[in-house]
Amino acid sequence: MHYIIDAFNLGYKVPEVARFIKQGRMEEAVRALVSVVRGQIPGAGRVILVVDGRPVGHKVPLRLSGVELQYSQKPQTADDLIRAFIRKEKNVSLWTVVSADLEIIHTARDHGARVVKPADFLKKVQSGGRTGAGGTTEKPSADSVDVAYWKQLFEKGNDDSA
Repeated sequence: MHYIIDAFNLGYKVPEVARFIKQGRMEEAVRALVSVVRGQIPGAGRVILVVDGRPVGHKVPLRLSGVELQYSQKPQTADDLIRAFIRKEKNVSLWTVVSADLEIIHTARDHGARVVKPADFLKKVQSGGRTGAGGTTEKPSADSVDVAYWKQLFEKGNDDSA
């Protein structure tokens, strides 16, 4: 399985990384996030960490400990890069997208990629990637993002008919 990760979405869930981001210490934030990601998913294929902007003088290379780093450049955002990657990737079903952004989540699912929210990703990597005794379920339960999306969609449809 390959991973493409929204760096700031995941970074804000890791206290050390969040602290670096808030302090504007982006090089340290990226390095710390890479160590969390790579150290916890050693069996993964490609791992791409997509970061908003690359500050002037930023010294983190484009590949670090086997993790590919992609930086957005204004006016493009990391979200834009991730959505473009999903749309272009021929084997997107082999990818897991780690993000909490609704547009990314819907684009990924529409194109056949697996989606994991940052908090769930961290739980998985902290448990060594193990699933429960029954593994994954064939019919997963709807999460709050899905419920909110469909509720909004159906309510919008009701407004149009009034």
